[in-house]
Amino acid sequence: MIWNYKFLVTIFSSLRVDEKFTYISTFLYPDIYKCLLIGAIYPLVTAIAFIFIYPYPAKLVYSFARERQKELKEIKQRIEDETPLTHEESRKIRRKMAVLEIEHENEIERKNAEIQRLKDLADELSRDNESEPRSDSKLSSDSKIDDIPIDSLNEEQLRLLELVSINDKPWDRRGSVTHGSTNNSRLSPTPFTP
Repeated sequence: MIWNYKFLVTIFSSLRVDEKFTYISTFLYPDIYKCLLIGAIYPLVTAIAFIFIYPYPAKLVYSFARERQKELKEIKQRIEDETPLTHEESRKIRRKMAVLEIEHENEIERKNAEIQRLKDLADELSRDNESEPRSDSKLSSDSKIDDIPIDSLNEEQLRLLELVSINDKPWDRRGSVTHGSTNNSRLSPTPFTP
């Protein structure tokens, strides 16, 4: 557009159309050489220079500007470091420090109380486990076998229940537990077949 600005101004001017064409062919592009040079070659060379040459000086200018900003920041920091705090600023900082210290101590106390509570709970659980002997081969007498809803169990679950309870309490298929009966209502374990 820089090279062809006269052409654009002529096109958007208030001249009549025939006067525009006459002006363009007479004054702007009188021959084919000038038309190619101003219309194509100069814009192409400018675009190539902008793409390939411009980044190098732009990088130098950017680097220089960033260095100046860095120097200004260092000067500002040095001045702020040399300037003493006012009494009000130092009081605010001391108050914040005291509040943070109290919060920190309270947090430590809460954590210590939580640790002690968990230790007490672990000791209580270990004492309970030591006082109650456990048998892995039989179900304990206080187990909840009697509370199992037999009606909701499928055939495979019933077989597993029969196998598990064979050493403790015999089951029959009607859902009742036969306590100490001597009849043959106890089911014999059958191999599991899927």
